[in-house]
Amino acid sequence: MEIQRAFCRARQNPLHVLRVGICAAASDPAGFVTWTKKGLDACRHRWEAETYRSALQLLVDGGAQPEGLSDGLRLVDAAMLQLP
Repeated sequence: MEIQRAFCRARQNPLHVLRVGICAAASDPAGFVTWTKKGLDACRHRWEAETYRSALQLLVDGGAQPEGLSDGLRLVDAAMLQLP
């Protein structure tokens, strides 16, 4: 329920949806990919996806490799190529 409320609040802020995705990465790999897709769908500018990519890179640099992270990174990289 809390995640649903967070998504409702985030409709005007895709970075908030993407932040929920980062939180899901630690506990729910499928949820992480789902929230990443939702957040990227809401992005209107490349910088939004780049900001999320930077946050995910911190996980990689810190040695954390939650399941689904590589899939999420591929989604973000693809979105960055498409966004203005």
